[in-house]
Amino acid sequence: MEYIRSQCRLLKERIAEPRKFMQVLAGPRQVGKSTLIRQALREVTMPYSIEDADKVDPQDTDWIGRVWESVRTE
Repeated sequence: MEYIRSQCRLLKERIAEPRKFMQVLAGPRQVGKSTLIRQALREVTMPYSIEDADKVDPQDTDWIGRVWESVRTE
């Protein structure tokens, strides 16, 4: 049986809200962010995009803006 993280319910509720903002899941490496988002997205029927920011240059202050624009135009 798979362990479902306690934050999964809250994340699913946030994803189901009317879309006004993007949802950003941030935290230290290796704490279970990817596992949590995969668990929550199993039950989501709307389109979504997952972006990995591990290798983004810290000086690239517009990265999140470019990601936002790219998913808004899809």
